[in-house]
Amino acid sequence: MGLVADHPTRAPTPTLTNGESILREKPSTPDIDGETKQFSFFSAQKDAITSADSIQLLKSSSAAFENLMETGIHTGLWWLHVSTPSNEDIDALSRVLDIHPLTVEDIKTRELREKTEPFGPYYFVSLRLPQWPKMAIGSRASSANIYGIVFREGIISFTYGNNQHAAHVWSRIKKQQSQLSLTSDWICYALMYEPVTTR
Repeated sequence: MGLVADHPTRAPTPTLTNGESILREKPSTPDIDGETKQFSFFSAQKDAITSADSIQLLKSSSAAFENLMETGIHTGLWWLHVSTPSNEDIDALSRVLDIHPLTVEDIKTRELREKTEPFGPYYFVSLRLPQWPKMAIGSRASSANIYGIVFREGIISFTYGNNQHAAHVWSRIKKQQSQLSLTSDWICYALMYEPVTTR
């Protein structure tokens, strides 16, 4: 299948001539109970983040995401973050992007072991993130996993529960964009490193 890994071009760092970042975030309207949207898609083509409550709504809001879902191909860097995916969401993404059944199983069962596994056009990362709720002295932090499927020019990340981890990485990208060469590996690194920098 013609995945992003087949495209050798690297998206340029999106900046203006005066060095200011042009990464724009489309408004993410909270739903009734104030939570953010379930799906967020960043495309270097548009230098924007599009958010929606379902794959279908995201397809209708983003031509770049629709093309990725229809063909499995995207030109330039992309990042899809999915919060609390259903099994149907995971299956839909795995069919289009040719994700290995073992990767699918690990995400669906919320595999707790940390690991990195190569699978042809991508590598899979399972990372246990510390949670830092307000705690009494001497109590321990709880944790949750983040899962990443990292292609050459794109990444899909999954979290469960009320996790603002991806939002912190979006913010970091916006702040540091003019100083970095944004790649799917860098986004994966930021997802792993973010718990340390936000503590």
